Amino acid sequence: PGIAYAVALYSLLARARLLGRFEGLVAVHITLALPYVLLIVGAAITRVPRELEMAALSLGASRPRAWLDITLRLLLPAIVAAGIFAFIGSFDETVITSFLSGTGFVTLPVAIFHNVRFGVDPVITAIATLLTLGTATSLVAALVVLPVLLRPRARSASPEPAAEPAAISSR
Repeated sequence: PGIAYAVALYSLLARARLLGRFEGLVAVHITLALPYVLLIVGAAITRVPRELEMAALSLGASRPRAWLDITLRLLLPAIVAAGIFAFIGSFDETVITSFLSGTGFVTLPVAIFHNVRFGVDPVITAIATLLTLGTATSLVAALVVLPVLLRPRARSASPEPAAEPAAISSR
């Protein structure tokens, strides 16, 4: 399926005179990543309570301010997840990229693919090590930072106003 899609894109990019150009490759990768983004962010949008934005509007926030402070903050985890999935999907498309990029430029996944295919290169081992370390560092950072961010914050202890002394009634 990947090569059939690459052949169709090759024809399309050739007609648009974008074959072997950076702009054409960016358009292809956006096209490949768009379903991930729409699916993940679209599912998250349906779960955002509309009442929260309406409450912000009723408290005096403008529509853009309510959208930024309420809706976008609630969508931020989904946007990050969609970005990660889009990046991984784009990084994985070596066949389409090598088919459409031409000789003008070489992306990192295509360089790795060609070097592994034609012999073992120490540079590829170093790149693989850096990618593994980057992934492990991100995982450890997420495991350390997320519990801190998700921990319920203690409310500030404000002193209670002193109770009024009870009036002594004289009989």
